[in-house]
Amino acid sequence: MAAEHLAAYLSGRRVGTFDRVAGVVSFTFDDDWRHENSRLQLSASLPRTVGHHSGSAPENFLWGLLPDNTAVLTRWGRRFGVNSNNALALLNHVGLDCAGAVQLVEDDGARTIDRPGGAEQIDSTRIHDHLKELRSDPEAWTLSTTHEGSFSLAGAQSKFALAQTDDGWAVPWGSEPSTHIFKPGADGFAQQDVIEHVSLATAGRLGLNAASSRIVDFDGETAIVVERYDRALEDGHRIRIHQEDMCQALGLHPAGKYQNEGGPGIAAISALLRQEIRGRGAQAAVEEFMNANAYNWLISGTDAHAKNYSLIRTERRTRLAPLYDVASALPYPELHERKIKLAMSIDGEYRIFGMAPRHWQRQAKAVDVDPDGLIERMKTMAERLPDAVSDIVAELPLNETGAAFRARFVDLMAARAVAVRATLNRAIGLTSPAAASTVSAQPRKKDLGATDNRGRYAAKG
Repeated sequence: MAAEHLAAYLSGRRVGTFDRVAGVVSFTFDDDWRHENSRLQLSASLPRTVGHHSGSAPENFLWGLLPDNTAVLTRWGRRFGVNSNNALALLNHVGLDCAGAVQLVEDDGARTIDRPGGAEQIDSTRIHDHLKELRSDPEAWTLSTTHEGSFSLAGAQSKFALAQTDDGWAVPWGSEPSTHIFKPGADGFAQQDVIEHVSLATAGRLGLNAASSRIVDFDGETAIVVERYDRALEDGHRIRIHQEDMCQALGLHPAGKYQNEGGPGIAAISALLRQEIRGRGAQAAVEEFMNANAYNWLISGTDAHAKNYSLIRTERRTRLAPLYDVASALPYPELHERKIKLAMSIDGEYRIFGMAPRHWQRQAKAVDVDPDGLIERMKTMAERLPDAVSDIVAELPLNETGAAFRARFVDLMAARAVAVRATLNRAIGLTSPAAASTVSAQPRKKDLGATDNRGRYAAKG
């Protein structure tokens, strides 16, 4: 069987080659890039200290760049005339604009990427039409344009990428990077785009590092528009910033992104953060990660799996990426509040309404985070939550048909904050050895199993 080759570039410079031979994918670094004095890594699962990587990690890294949506992949396979089960073949067509700074193209031996690119301007009517199309056909991710602009974004939820220019919105093509991600909201969940924006913006108001988003109305069709944190403007030019999600960093296939399906949990990701981030920044990153998990518990955000946490990598340092794909499940009564679960367990407990302060204290202690400090931060977030949510909802574009829904969401979040504060006030202090031993002596709940996924609001990604 003939080999397939894709050259991998980071920030425009070639770093190595992905090869597929007899159905098996491997990755080989270019020697000159591998031996450069640089901290930049393609992936923690593909360290540059090893010249050639085989096994599952190279292919899993590639799958992490593609949608987690079989129907979208099947459609792309038909469109490009390739096997939708072949990540290399798919990325040969959409690999120029992926998450992070990685770009994948047919191997022509060039040391730097030199591909044409540009951006085709579109108006609000075109965006309106595409959003409307996605509501009736959630797999129609790609906009048809003169230049056949293409992109690859992970996740299952309908989305598309555009570039913001001085003249408005444009479809990037070739090597031109996109700058924003548009999502009309998860199919089957009313105003989910609004809920995601409010959840994300509230995180920022409460002091967490979160991606910037807004709700935009395009001639009657709304979408959450998220500014890409893996893009930046430098000397008037848009550039890519490298990132990888936690499944990629751990060499895992995106199908295993949920902990109760065998994916990584808090312990594994905390260990990865300490491995990849240098100095005192590692402790700060683990605390930030614990704060993010606490926030998802506070708002009943049930889809914070390993692919919704990422590392940002530059020549200077590695750090935890801002929060993204965060949304509360509270507005949806079809998800019974007593059964909904977090995507990662807290000391063996997944059920949001089954968690007690002791779970958070033991989990914090297990990853070397001050338990009492975490509880105090959680109390502060719960206290500030109602006002933050109310303020952000008040800033939304006027929408009379959704006013009752939004008011109900504000009330639900306020009630949730009251309940969380009552729960946290039962926390056991861990400042004394006696108190710590009391908590440690309490029986631990068993993991809830590897296949029980009911009660999870997993419409995003």
